[in-house]
Amino acid sequence: NSCQPEKVLNLLHDMEAASDELSDILLNVIEDEFIRLATSDALTGMPNKRSFDIEFAKSLKLAERTGLWVGVLLIDVDHFKFINDEYGHMVGDQVLKKLSSIIRNAMRSDESAYRWGGEEFAVVILSDKPNSSALLAERIRKNLEKYEFTVDELTIHLTASCGCICFQPPISKPLHELFAQVDKLMYQAKEEGRNRTIHKVLDAS
Repeated sequence: NSCQPEKVLNLLHDMEAASDELSDILLNVIEDEFIRLATSDALTGMPNKRSFDIEFAKSLKLAERTGLWVGVLLIDVDHFKFINDEYGHMVGDQVLKKLSSIIRNAMRSDESAYRWGGEEFAVVILSDKPNSSALLAERIRKNLEKYEFTVDELTIHLTASCGCICFQPPISKPLHELFAQVDKLMYQAKEEGRNRTIHKVLDAS
C-alpha cells in the first residue's frame, strides 16, 4: 500500500548506499511522499480535509476570475454507526471505500472530492449553472441507493444524506459560515428522513 510510511523508511535505507546525485533524487521522492501522506486519506486514497483547504482557495479565485458558480457538497452515510456496530469496522471501512468509488465515478474530471472525516465526504464543483451541484449530489445519492453491498451473504442497502450550497464569488460570508451552512443543510436532510439532497443558492451579501 503506497499510503504506508514504510515506503518512506525503505527510501531512507536506500539512500545510505546511494551516490550523492541519487540521494538528491531520493530526497525529492521522500518529500513528495510525505506531502502526499499529509494530504491524502489512507483508507480511500482521496485527498483529505487539509488538501481541501488548499484547493478550495484556488477554486474560489478561479471562479471569481471566470464568473463560474462554486458548489460545495457534503455527503454523509446514513445510519453508519449501525453498520459499524452490526457488521464491524472492517465492513464499515469497505462501505466508505465503496462510497468514495461511487462519488469518483459520478464526477467529471474537473470536479474534486475529499474525505471530510468519519463517514462524511465533500465535493467541490465549478459550473456555469447554479443547479449543477444539486444535480451531482442527486446522481451520487441515487447511485449509492441502487448499489447492493454484500457481506457474509447478507445484502446491505446503503443511503446517504446530502447538503449542498452554490454561490458566485466574491461573497462576503466568511468561509466558516459557508461550511456551517452546508453542514446545516446536510443535517436538515437527515432530520427530514435521510436519503435526500437539500440544496441552497446563496446570495453574495
